[in-house]
Amino acid sequence: MKNFILLGILGITAFSISAQSWVSKTNLGGDDYANFTVSGENGTQYIVGSTTATGGGGYDAFVSKLDTAGKAIWTKQFGGSGTDYGTHMIATKDGNLLFVGRSNSGLSSQDIYAVKLDTAGNTLWANTYGTDSADFGLKVVEGVDGYLFVGQTRQAPQKRLDAILVKVNYDGTLVWSNTFGSEYGNETAYDAIKMDSGFVVAGYTGINNIGAGMNDGIFFALDKDGGLQAAFEFGGNGDEDIRVIVPGDDAVYFVGQTRSFGANNQDIFVAKYDTHNQSGLPIFSWFKTYGGAQSESVTSAKMMDDGKIIVTGLTSSFGQGGDGLVMLLDTAGNVQLAKNIGGTGNDVIMDVNTDKVSFIGYSDGYSSASDILVVKPGDGGTFACLAADAAITGVTQTVINAGPGNIPPDFSVNPVAVVVSASSISNTGTSADSLVCNGNGQTAIGNITNDIQFSVYPNPANTTIAVEFAATENSTVAVSILDARGAMVQSVASEAKNGSNVVNISLNNLSEGIYLVKIKNGSSERFKRFVLVK
Repeated sequence: MKNFILLGILGITAFSISAQSWVSKTNLGGDDYANFTVSGENGTQYIVGSTTATGGGGYDAFVSKLDTAGKAIWTKQFGGSGTDYGTHMIATKDGNLLFVGRSNSGLSSQDIYAVKLDTAGNTLWANTYGTDSADFGLKVVEGVDGYLFVGQTRQAPQKRLDAILVKVNYDGTLVWSNTFGSEYGNETAYDAIKMDSGFVVAGYTGINNIGAGMNDGIFFALDKDGGLQAAFEFGGNGDEDIRVIVPGDDAVYFVGQTRSFGANNQDIFVAKYDTHNQSGLPIFSWFKTYGGAQSESVTSAKMMDDGKIIVTGLTSSFGQGGDGLVMLLDTAGNVQLAKNIGGTGNDVIMDVNTDKVSFIGYSDGYSSASDILVVKPGDGGTFACLAADAAITGVTQTVINAGPGNIPPDFSVNPVAVVVSASSISNTGTSADSLVCNGNGQTAIGNITNDIQFSVYPNPANTTIAVEFAATENSTVAVSILDARGAMVQSVASEAKNGSNVVNISLNNLSEGIYLVKIKNGSSERFKRFVLVK
């Protein structure tokens, strides 16, 4: 049984945005994941991601142009007979778009995959770049004479990770390619920014020259030809990595994740380094952590026009399981606002559009598949969007594909879009694959209960996950891990006791990717999605 997903949307007056607010959910025909957004003309925006909708292979990369209400104007898919992902995208200086990801279509292993297209979605050029091993493109940045792709490469036969950097000119022709790593650990480059003399690249290293943990955060300066100029490493007793670089006036902010410092488990950190000094090298200013009792991770960070920083990510500490997280920080790193976004499903906020102040990501709370989610908060407070394909226990009235009208709080709908206002509960029937909820108001819903309540953490995971659930009696509970196609790859039977239970599952035999945890107790079963990153 699927239950209503209540998506609480924050009213953020600090962002100086308009009163209009909305939530847009779109399904392209399979599992859809939106990863990054850039601004377009006249209030539009472009998003890049991956989808299992009809295409040549398992996953295809896609780019969608969205109107001012978050609805797709057009969507184009990119890929071949294999698996193709779109990870990051920029608006280029010549008025076009460029995204990077990875592909194994027509290849013996994964390569960095890059596509340049115009604003109508027409391909200008598409290329793959890489080594003889598996290569993954994570970010793209435009330099003074071309583009730099950064990511990771899995070197055989040890299968360790090295950071990979690929420089191309404006037509996609390879200029140079470098890898950075050691035989002692793993390295990955997650982000890069353009500097006057070249680039600054950030990620993590397992060399452990300074820190005592397995992985330390690292950032290094390169000249325009890829030559290493300087490197800075930091860390503690646990693991650290830098996921995002945010350039500012006379400073640079590194945003990442730490297991050495903070409240517990994995927390988000922001470190500020001053760049306006006589040495010309970044000088440490401050370091702050953000998180709760469980795990938090960062997906994106950008600077507003007033110098404040918006950080998006995931939280297992707040909400009802894997929720999206949004934080607004001032220039000293103090929290101005922190909200979790999500419902009973898994909700991931991947990026923020600072021009439109809208958040993009994906959610499995609306259906059995993962859907593209675009959230535009208003300044009137919280409003709620209730998802299609749902049921409330204690049903007293059933409404199927109904027209407008008032209905009591105890009902089931399948499928129907429900808009909640302060004075009534109204419903509007629809069979479309896109759902848009508008409005501000109070939430009025019936009492919602689930047969099995459980959470999965940390998410994203690295080596193990913990599946925590509550049982009302002693029983045998089956916990399974499914891959993105729904095939079971691991299974554990647990003797559950009345009350809270935790099952720890090793992920060492699984490759990185997106998985589902399935928990079954008798005839009841539920699912949660998690991401495995190695």
